Amino acid sequence: MAKVIIEGILFDATANEAITDERHLRLEPRIMQLLLLLARNFNKTVTNEDILKSVWPDTIVTSDSISQCISQLRRIFNDDPKQPHVLKTIPKLGYRLIAPVRFIEQEVKPSLESHSKSIVHNPVKIATIFTALAFLVSSLILYGSGMPWGIGVGIVIATSTLIYVLVYIVSVKFENRLNVFNRQVNNT
Repeated sequence: MAKVIIEGILFDATANEAITDERHLRLEPRIMQLLLLLARNFNKTVTNEDILKSVWPDTIVTSDSISQCISQLRRIFNDDPKQPHVLKTIPKLGYRLIAPVRFIEQEVKPSLESHSKSIVHNPVKIATIFTALAFLVSSLILYGSGMPWGIGVGIVIATSTLIYVLVYIVSVKFENRLNVFNRQVNNT
């Protein structure tokens, strides 16, 4: 849970940044911790005591520290404390995040080992590779035979093999990009 979207703003906890179309804001780590605490407890009141325990666990601070962080978050959201649409103050108790929250899952990139296993266990890919190699070897044999018809046929086979391999590579790249796109769409 390193990224969360609230009110169209992407909050990246690993980079301590708030990202919109127009700007990138660096946030203090405590402000990010407070925001994530409120986001994990969406539409629930988080008490000042719980905030102090979670955000400032081994530090003695007053509720003014919480108020300062909340004020900075309200500036980011352009939120009015009198008519809040993001952060609601619960007097004498704590705060509540009332704007919808969407968590972004981190994309797991496959390792080289898992990629090589997927090729080995896919019979269509294996057949395609061996077919391309067979065409290439046969075209080299025909081309090297020295016979006039062998040279022409060899060139045609070699050319068609190269086109076949290029189409295959492009289709694999497209398939990979489509899979990444589908994962991103499903995670948002």
